[in-house]
Amino acid sequence: MLRFEPERFAAVPRNSATVLAGIFVWRDHHWWVRWTSRSSGFFLGAFAVAIIAFPFLFPIALGVRETQAHPLESVGLAIYGLGAVSLLVWIHWQLRSLAVVPADPSARVRWTPSVLGAALAIGIVTLVGVTLHGASSRTAIELAHKEVGPGYRFWISNLSVFGEHGRARVLAYNDSTIQTVNVDW
Repeated sequence: MLRFEPERFAAVPRNSATVLAGIFVWRDHHWWVRWTSRSSGFFLGAFAVAIIAFPFLFPIALGVRETQAHPLESVGLAIYGLGAVSLLVWIHWQLRSLAVVPADPSARVRWTPSVLGAALAIGIVTLVGVTLHGASSRTAIELAHKEVGPGYRFWISNLSVFGEHGRARVLAYNDSTIQTVNVDW
């Protein structure tokens, strides 16, 4: 059980997460500390897998072309993503510190939320990878290739299949342009 112990706070710098967690622990709201630290661990595990899997799901050449076409949006998205992950790391680190969690090392390291987040991300990445490399996606790419002609590489950004019928949004790209091709079959 978590208890507020003022002597533990004496050696820790006064930053907002530690102080906020201390206030919640002091008022017997340790559910907040556990929930927040577990949630941040869950999302950190999911983001770690997503960062590793991203190059395998999204073509790097298309990403470079999108960055060249929309540099401000790309930089803004990168700053937003890095800021969100940095905030999660900071929150998780602060809420798992000795000032908040008892000195027992087994109580400080909780891998279960991170493992569950990573497992969820692996499941989603696998599902998306299988979906985007199936027979329906090959059909969509063939139809898009007929529409735009040679000299393009293709990536499916949206795919819906209803029995024998389907609809897809395919991005056809090369070094100078990106075209969106909607195909139905």
